[in-house]
Amino acid sequence: MLINVVAAFGGNNVFSQTKFIEFKVGPVISSPINSSLPEKNFKNVNDIVKPGITAGFSFDYRLKKYNFVRFCGELYYTGKGEKYKFNDNQDFFNSTLCYLQFCPNVRLYVPGDLIYFGAGLYYGYAVTKDVVSDDFRQSHELAENEYYKQNDYGARASVGTEFGFNNIRFIAELAYEYGLADISNSKDVKVYNQSILLTIGCSIKLIHRGYRHY
Repeated sequence: MLINVVAAFGGNNVFSQTKFIEFKVGPVISSPINSSLPEKNFKNVNDIVKPGITAGFSFDYRLKKYNFVRFCGELYYTGKGEKYKFNDNQDFFNSTLCYLQFCPNVRLYVPGDLIYFGAGLYYGYAVTKDVVSDDFRQSHELAENEYYKQNDYGARASVGTEFGFNNIRFIAELAYEYGLADISNSKDVKVYNQSILLTIGCSIKLIHRGYRHY
């Protein structure tokens, strides 16, 4: 679930702050870029997408004077990984990587606040790593917790919609994450995360305050 706190700053005379609690959750589809797939060790391989789930919370700040801009800091859990099937036999490779991710980003809203576009960066720390394929691990002389690096980072882009009432708004967002870090510890393999995230949620206004400066 995604908790979202939105702060809006007023004009020259009035400072106003509006807080919302926002819940988001949704599926993730991962298909990492593996530079070694064309090599001889990976001929006759089918690249299969890896499903997962994401949930978390964020803090968003909105300038009242420029209310089409929001500055967001998201902290969320997301499941990623790789999944391959070898055509010449029944062997397969299946990895599950669970990340705790922080994503600072900016949202730009179109007039009416129904649609927004977002862009930013993400940093992920792998809290769990699991690999199912004994033959693959043995051939690379790496244990499952050694095959992948702990840290990941990359770019994130999103498009979303918000609709509803003044105090309660519903949210749907589609995001794409492109990894810029090679997460493989193997000398023979380079792996870059690549994921699509679809989340839905609800934003509820908690409090509204106005302070007039004299």
